[in-house]
Amino acid sequence: MLNDDKRLLKTMAAWSSDRRTLALAFTLSTWGSAPRPVGSMLAISDNGEFEGSVSGGCVENSVIEEAKEVISTGDPKRLTYGVTDDTAWSLGLPCGGTIELLLVRLNDPAFAQNLIQQSPTTLCIQLSTGKMAIGHSRHWSGDLAQDTGFSQISEKLIGSKPAEAQTNEELDVFVRPFVDPWRLLIVGAVHIAQPLSTMASLAGFQVTIIDPRAAYLTPANSSRRSELRLSCCPMITRSMIPHYRLPFYHLPSILEHSAAVATTTGG
Repeated sequence: MLNDDKRLLKTMAAWSSDRRTLALAFTLSTWGSAPRPVGSMLAISDNGEFEGSVSGGCVENSVIEEAKEVISTGDPKRLTYGVTDDTAWSLGLPCGGTIELLLVRLNDPAFAQNLIQQSPTTLCIQLSTGKMAIGHSRHWSGDLAQDTGFSQISEKLIGSKPAEAQTNEELDVFVRPFVDPWRLLIVGAVHIAQPLSTMASLAGFQVTIIDPRAAYLTPANSSRRSELRLSCCPMITRSMIPHYRLPFYHLPSILEHSAAVATTTGG
C-alpha cells in the first residue's frame, strides 16, 4: 500500500464517520500513454468532496459527475475515456492513451477502516454488481461471496512484487491488493534528509529518519510525512522491520528488509 493509499483511506474513514455516502473509482485498465497506473483510486463523497486520482486530473471532473448517479442508485459503472472520445480535449485527455474506470458505491461505513487494519489484504469487487469483499484465502468479509478463483488471485497478488491490481473478466472480478509500503530508513537527520524524505514520501515510501541526536530531529530536517525516531541504528531495527528474522547488529541486516538505507550522519 502506497502512502497515498493510506491518506486516501483515512480521509474516507473520516467521511464515513460523518455519515456521508461515498463512491470509489478505480483505474481498471490503460492503453497507450496513461497518467496513472491500474489500481489508482478516486474517492467521492455525496457532498462533492473528493480525494485521490485516477488520471492525474484529466477526467476527474467527469468521474465526479458520474459518481452522483452511482451514489444515488447503487449501480456500478464502467467508464472509458480516450483520445478518440468526442470529449477528450474538453476533459483534458489528449495524451494519446485510453483508460477504463470502475465506479462503485460503498455500502459499508467501516470499509476504509477495515482496509487499513487488515493490510496486507485484497479488495475484490464484482464488476457487474459492485459487490465487495476484503480478504484472502484465510480471511474473507463483505457482501461478495468467497470464491476459489478470487482467493487464488488474492494470494498471488499479495505476494507479487510489485503488488498490482488485476481484472478477470471471466470471473467478473476486479482485485486490488493493499500491502505495506516500501520503507526508507534515513540514518542521520542532517539538512539533506529534508529534501530526500520529501521526495521519498511523494514517491510512495514510508520514511523514517533515525538519529541519536535529539537536536537534529526537527521538522526542518524532515518532510511533514516522515516519522522521526531518536535512536541509533541497531536499536531501531527490531521494531521497525516486521517479520525480522536476521541478527540486527550490523547495517547489512537492515538492507535485507528495506528498500534502502541512506546514511547521512556525516563524519
